[in-house]
Amino acid sequence: MHDFLKISKLEEHQLSNNSFFTSEELEKELIFLLSYIIEKKSVEFTITKNIKLFLPKNEIISILKNLIENSIIYNENSTPKVNLSIKINDSFYIFELKDNGIGIPESEKEKIFQRFYRIEKSRNRNLGGTGLGLTIVKTLIEKLNGTITLKSNVDQGTTFTIILPLILE
Repeated sequence: MHDFLKISKLEEHQLSNNSFFTSEELEKELIFLLSYIIEKKSVEFTITKNIKLFLPKNEIISILKNLIENSIIYNENSTPKVNLSIKINDSFYIFELKDNGIGIPESEKEKIFQRFYRIEKSRNRNLGGTGLGLTIVKTLIEKLNGTITLKSNVDQGTTFTIILPLILE
């Protein structure tokens, strides 16, 4: 139900204001939101330290929470690993989220951001979810004038790269 409300809110163009926050604050919030699944699967989660951001914090958390949660849920590795790298250049923030999960088949890569789309529906039925998480991610990124790309190999993991424009005060 939460995902349906979030999509409705996005369609009404309601985004939060930019604010300053650090990668450490981001890490703390993400771990708090995902603590149950991180602990349950003994996930090794790492994030770049000492980065200062000026972005709409609520949207960034929502984007990363969705992606990290998928990285964990769809990870059958005995030692699940998720790494969030954040870089800043003259014009952009670059977020790179890597996992060592099950990967995404080439034939599915173009479809995963569509509403209600689920890879191998029969296998994922017992994992829950609405099929809206990645739609929310892409919609938020586009509203922030950014892009998202992915590289993935089956049984080797996935890397999502998000590029957002650097906005100064």
